[in-house]
Amino acid sequence: MTIQIDKVGRIVIPKEYRKQLGILPYTELEIVLDGYQIHIKKVEEKPSLKKKGHFTIIAHDWKGESDPVKLIEGSRTEREKMYD
Repeated sequence: MTIQIDKVGRIVIPKEYRKQLGILPYTELEIVLDGYQIHIKKVEEKPSLKKKGHFTIIAHDWKGESDPVKLIEGSRTEREKMYD
């Protein structure tokens, strides 16, 4: 596939490639110069463990459109209201 660099030096990664690799907005990519080639690869996220009350949860800095931690907390809050 051939693409063009725009006037400020940006390239667009085709949607089908982003979808296949799970590249979302704010996904970190690493760019490496190798002679006359440029390699771009997705930076693998390493989840961290965080203590939340009596539970240890796997968490990471989410920058997508919907924050999974907030979704889980919202769901818990709704369940807690049902039992009050």
